[in-house]
This record gives sequence, C-alpha cells and structure tokens, in this order.
Amino acid sequence: MGNGDDPKQAIRCAIRSGIDAGNQALIIGVLSAQALRTPAAAVGVTVLRGRVRSIASTDLGKNLVQYIAAGSLGRAVYGAAAVNHVAKLLRSNAITSAVSLAVATAPDAYRAAIGDISWSQVAKNTAINGAGIAAGAGGWFAGTAAGAAIGSAIPIIGTAIGGVIGGICGGMMGGVVGASSARMVLDPFIRDDSDRMIILLHDAIGALASDYLLSKREVAELMTEVRRTVSDSWLRDMYRVGSSGDSDIDRRQFAYYYFERACQRIVRRRSKVRLPDLDQVLSAVSDALPPNSKSRKRR
Repeated sequence: MGNGDDPKQAIRCAIRSGIDAGNQALIIGVLSAQALRTPAAAVGVTVLRGRVRSIASTDLGKNLVQYIAAGSLGRAVYGAAAVNHVAKLLRSNAITSAVSLAVATAPDAYRAAIGDISWSQVAKNTAINGAGIAAGAGGWFAGTAAGAAIGSAIPIIGTAIGGVIGGICGGMMGGVVGASSARMVLDPFIRDDSDRMIILLHDAIGALASDYLLSKREVAELMTEVRRTVSDSWLRDMYRVGSSGDSDIDRRQFAYYYFERACQRIVRRRSKVRLPDLDQVLSAVSDALPPNSKSRKRR
C-alpha cells in the first residue's frame, strides 16, 4: 500500500512474500538437516572441538565458551561439555550458513543463465548475502555470550532469557551491519543492474519529452505512468533485451517504445489548436502597432 497499490494487491504481495520466505526456510532446514548427517559434518565437529579447546585454554576464552553454551542450552555448562556443545554449534551454524547462501544465490544464478541479470550482479549479491550471513552468525555468538553474562547477573532475567535476547539482537545487528558494509565496499566497483537500467530509462524519458514537446504537467503525468509500471521484473525484462550483445542502445529503445504509447495518449488529450482567420490576424497586428504608426498610416 505504501507503493500506491490498492489494499487487495498489497495483501496478495504480502501473502506471496510470506509463502516465498516459508518455502526458502523449509528448503534451508531440510538441506541443512541432511548435511549435518554426513561424515564431513562429524569431521567438522572434531576439527572445531580442537579450535574451541584452544580458545578455552585462557580465562577469557573459557568464560566466553561457557557463556555461549549456557545461553544456548539455558543452563550452566562447564568444561568439556561446554567445549563440545560450542563446537557443535559452530559446525551447525557453518553448515546452515553455507546452505542459506547457496539457496539465496540459486535464483540469481538462474536469472543470470537466462539473461535477466548480469553475472557481476550475481557475484555482488552473493558477496553481500555472504557477508550478512557470516556477520549475523558472529553477532549471534557474541550476543548470546553477552546476553548470558548480563542475564546471569540479573535474577529476573537469568542466563537463558539473556542468552536468547542477546543472540537475537546480536544476530540481527550483525546481519544488517555486515550486509550494509559489504554493499558500501562493493558499490563503487560494481554498479547494480537496476541502477544502470534506471539511468537508461531516464534517457528514454528525456527523449520522449523532447520528441513529443511535453509540458511540465504532461511530463508529471508520464512519470506517474512510469512509477506505476517500473518494477524489478520490468527492469529485468529491460536488461534481457540487450543481454545478447550487452547493448544499452537496445535497452534504451525498449524503454522509449514501451512508454511512447503513454505519450501518445497524453498528446491525444491536448485541446485542439485552430488558426485564427485573416480579420483576427489584422486586428491583432493593428492593436500591436504603436499609435504614431497608425496615424501616419491614415495620412
């Protein structure tokens, strides 16, 4: 509704988005569960257990491992039990993150294969998603440890609740910061396909306004039609037109011809212009002449 859609259309979009998110979560859950049963996952726990044991060899590391385990399990855990649990958490988190990245990248790879987006856009999206997932996972571990530590000092909250709250907040903040930072770094080097198409669209709209001699009001009317029409799928259609030869000329012409019909409708609504008859022209010319020239003309 915020984009100008009617309530029924907005509800349909919300339902569609919810179904897509649910399907994606289901696929990630199934694939992650299957991956966790593989021999490689068991080897991963063994390798990570040694890393976690090394971290827990210091006082600070031991407290960190114990707080993460306590925040995850909801009860105090010490020694080897805490090390084993954190190692399994790291293993599960790494596999889930890898599966999530693969699932998020698959639609982009398919669109690039059929020419809807560029492979550079796929690489950029993958890097941004990967940074967001990795930072979110790191934020969850840090938030869980911090929340469990704070919660253990507050009787009302407790270790379990503090760990859950801290993990959620840390994961969300980490994911947002990681994805935003990655986009900020990559934007100067890789321009989004949508940004390139918008620039070409502006060129086409400017050419239409010039060719049809549109007034300011008519340009505003055309832009209303443009905003109503342009979407992610429309921009992908525009990109596909020139994907075979990577020709921006074809894409600009696509936008020009697409909105030319709107310009023609706008022009047809203009009021009719009729030429004045000869008497009106002479009268207007006479009124425009200075008084002295009129008197000299009479003499």
